[in-house]
Amino acid sequence: MLQRIQNFGFREDPHDPYLGFLPLKVREAMSTRLYRGYRSYMVIISNILADRNRRGKIPDFRTICSLLPPQPNHVAHEMLGVPLLITDEWFYRESGGHIDNVLECLIEMAAGENNETDTVWMKRTAGMRSCDNDDNFDLVRRKLEMWGDLS
Repeated sequence: MLQRIQNFGFREDPHDPYLGFLPLKVREAMSTRLYRGYRSYMVIISNILADRNRRGKIPDFRTICSLLPPQPNHVAHEMLGVPLLITDEWFYRESGGHIDNVLECLIEMAAGENNETDTVWMKRTAGMRSCDNDDNFDLVRRKLEMWGDLS
């Protein structure tokens, strides 16, 4: 699998468009574990953004980061001899992956979807009001504070 990933042109990979949002340094170090962490963050952040308790409010970057799984406790590992368990998510982060890469990927994937032909989506959203901002992904980026260097 790793060989196939490394042989593809990452930006143009029709089999996995998600890879194009990772920095070259991260793509060059790609492993199954790193990829699992990246995809896991996509699921976690998608769930945060879909939380109905927010009542339509888009959380900012810092709020999203505060809701992510905590970093492994390196101090407890060193001082107490507690086994250090690094999750796939933190392996992704420690390998140079950033949360803004995941957010940018999610925004671009949502912007590129064709909801006009997605019958499941159309049935699910049939009763919802439409809004002038429905396809304004630039506004989503601003609300998420996705401007400048977030690493």
